[in-house]
Amino acid sequence: MRRLRRGPILGLLALAVALAVVVVVVVELHGSGGGGVAPPSRTAARITGWLHTTRGRIVNAAGKQVRLLGLDEPSLIAGEGNNQQTAPDSCGAGWQSVPESEYSNFERFGFNSVRLGLSWANLEPQPPTQAAGRLQHNWNQAYLSALDAEVRGFTSHGIAVVLDMHGNNSSPAFKNPKPDRCQGSGLPVWLYPDAGTITAHRGECDFLTDHSEPGAPIDAQQGYSTVWNMVAGRYAGNRMVVAADMYNEPSSHCPGLALDTFYTRVGTAIRAADPHLLLIYQDNTARRGTFAINRPLTLPGSVYSFHVYAPSWAQARTTLEAHLAHVASWNTPVWLGELGVSKGKGKSGGGDISAALGAFPSVLAPFMSFCRQHDIGWAFHQYAGGGTSLLDSQTGHPRTTWLSGLQAGF
Repeated sequence: MRRLRRGPILGLLALAVALAVVVVVVVELHGSGGGGVAPPSRTAARITGWLHTTRGRIVNAAGKQVRLLGLDEPSLIAGEGNNQQTAPDSCGAGWQSVPESEYSNFERFGFNSVRLGLSWANLEPQPPTQAAGRLQHNWNQAYLSALDAEVRGFTSHGIAVVLDMHGNNSSPAFKNPKPDRCQGSGLPVWLYPDAGTITAHRGECDFLTDHSEPGAPIDAQQGYSTVWNMVAGRYAGNRMVVAADMYNEPSSHCPGLALDTFYTRVGTAIRAADPHLLLIYQDNTARRGTFAINRPLTLPGSVYSFHVYAPSWAQARTTLEAHLAHVASWNTPVWLGELGVSKGKGKSGGGDISAALGAFPSVLAPFMSFCRQHDIGWAFHQYAGGGTSLLDSQTGHPRTTWLSGLQAGF
């Protein structure tokens, strides 16, 4: 009998196995929202534990500089304790859990962190009550379970978590605060018994300047510090939960505003529960040279932050350089909690969305180069759920040009 040569047969078998692996990978990518995107040629440096600051830099335990490079995840922000899928509110809003595929996509796309949005309105939809002479908080256990699942999902895939106590237009107590927004998000409805007689901006200014509304059951800033203390303590044992973004987009147009006092109060409450968390304190985006913060936060491990949405690189660069000049003597790390697509007149309206989407890659390339040159970390806004998200809302697949542009910034 003629003996067959093993070389060609083994070669064919190896080729068949390789092709099978390729097919499996492609199917997995398409089935998970990956859109067939290949792993990047470079990935963001992995984060393996708690971080701290030194000499104006974020560093790991070994003293090596780290940049937080990731995406915003806003699915847990909207609503007032209600799940959007099972109990949408009058605006059709509510919090919702993310698909399991999202965690592996963050890892596969090469990011090292997520800015994970949450809200006090969802954490405590019912006001605290007095029991045996003590204030009893009524935490939303279903929501906390969803938050636990997302923290676990991201960190188990090597993605560091920045907890972002988020809000826009103060609270869902305020209806139609902008032409394109049915209601606000962030602070609980019960903090604003007078929501029908004041604006969302007035509500925010009252909160930031420590003026609780008539009829509110507790001091608003004390309650905010308490909820932050609870959340920070809940994840104090997880080394991959690395930072607390203390308040989203504070206004600079509030009389008597002293944001450093506010951030110190909140940061102290966070540190009491978890001494390891970086404390991210946001300025407003100073397009006209107006800043909400005029001195550095003195708590150790503090990181200065602001957001940039610009229709052109020239405008983006002007904003970036203005903020860097503003904090040049502060010896503080800088992190962009949001960068994203501008529609020409602010980030939420007034412009041509198709033109903005098309122009974004020309803004992104020099933006990423600038951030690398100046050691600035960032989170792109946002992973999914909007018309300017990384995942195209029509296809469910990532916009590959944007993704490669972001990856060039690692």
